[in-house]
Amino acid sequence: AVVCVHLFPALMLTFIQRQQPLPVRTMFIATDYTASPSCDRMQLDTCVIPDASLRAEFEKNGVRPETILPCGIPVREELYTCLPNREAKLAVGLEPSHRHLVMMTGSMGCGPMERITELLANSLPPEYDVTVACSSNRQLLRRMERRFADKPNIHIRGFISNVSVLMDSADLFLTKPGGISTTEAMVKGLPMVLVNVVGGCETPNLNFFVSHGGAATAGTPEDIAALCKELLENDEERLIMRQSLLAMKQIPAAQAICDRLEG
Repeated sequence: AVVCVHLFPALMLTFIQRQQPLPVRTMFIATDYTASPSCDRMQLDTCVIPDASLRAEFEKNGVRPETILPCGIPVREELYTCLPNREAKLAVGLEPSHRHLVMMTGSMGCGPMERITELLANSLPPEYDVTVACSSNRQLLRRMERRFADKPNIHIRGFISNVSVLMDSADLFLTKPGGISTTEAMVKGLPMVLVNVVGGCETPNLNFFVSHGGAATAGTPEDIAALCKELLENDEERLIMRQSLLAMKQIPAAQAICDRLEG
């Protein structure tokens, strides 16, 4: 089998199968909550889509109905195992009674992370912790470590290896609406505040989760920070968001994908 998780190799594989067919099963996995441009030119055996509610959109954009498998976006198996929130907070070195916001905006730490962190640092009480993952952006990491060194409830981190536990410790997740990160939060039932800093296919991702009740968004850094504070203070609203996300949760997509390839 050949499995493609980006449209470009899926188009290349389509060309290969037309010119010199290989004796393999072929599959495309959509990793955003929308049909990408040119997906009508892709002709593979299976098209995995993130949610059954998107079937009509993919069909409208030229994907053959009989190829569609609405089983979700695959994420790591460990994310399906959840530690209790208080236990996870202890595991990452936080006071269990504190509220915890995790900010993670991609591998390069894109968007107005510094400004939002500054606003949160100046508005949140000491018993509200904020963990900021700068990921591979070492310049951002060094700069923010210096800037927030005197704020004991602001925790600046680089690359995070225990993402599953960190997400379990969070009460709210501030992130850009990438297809993988939003799916990880959905699997965890972790309410999201989404920052639309990239656009493109991430805008439909944002719209999908906001419309389904699992996320909220705002425009400016000031509004984003105010929204985060409001949600951290509102247990009932976060519970509603969590329930909305868990209602969308499916069986692990990786298992469904393997079942299709082996069937």
